[in-house]
Amino acid sequence: MNKRGLKILVVDDEQDYCNVMKVILEANGHMVSVATSGKTALTILAQKTFDVVITDLMMPEIDGRQLMSEIKERFPGTEVIILTAYGSIENAVDAMREGAYSYVTKGGDPGELLREITKLHRVLDLKQENQLLKEKVNQHDSMLETSSPLFQNVLATAKKAADSDTNILILGESGVGKEVIARYIHENSPRANKTFMDLNCNAIAETVLV
Repeated sequence: MNKRGLKILVVDDEQDYCNVMKVILEANGHMVSVATSGKTALTILAQKTFDVVITDLMMPEIDGRQLMSEIKERFPGTEVIILTAYGSIENAVDAMREGAYSYVTKGGDPGELLREITKLHRVLDLKQENQLLKEKVNQHDSMLETSSPLFQNVLATAKKAADSDTNILILGESGVGKEVIARYIHENSPRANKTFMDLNCNAIAETVLV
């Protein structure tokens, strides 16, 4: 899981409750801002980026569901956790159908909310890792799209090497694309359905490699 805490905005029309939530969440390593109305929350969201908004369901003027709807439309990268009283759980479930990440009973065990935040943290970390992987794949694909006759010859040679069943040594300065060629050979080989292992030998002691 990512070492940094989440950026959280707590929204509740009771200032004392906001203050208590801020203390609890910051004690668990998160960065917390508070707002005592949906209108104020939207103003803050327009100025700063947050990972998640934790909002009370029942609030005057803009309630939690209305706030969530605005967040999903205007700040789609921000998740929402709904705080609800025992008698409003049905409304909280409806909010989840409309896009809320989850709901937690207000006034209950703070551990319940912390567990939901931990789960969300893992989900956001996975999304970030997937995005980095997609960017790496896109970079890899773009490097292989070339009109250079010289590089086309390199790819043709690599493709021939992929058909062999021998060890292949790729030499070159750091940053010239040795890993890209290695992946290309793997993807065009009979072993393409096997795992490609990217191993940095510089990070391994010489005595281990021998």
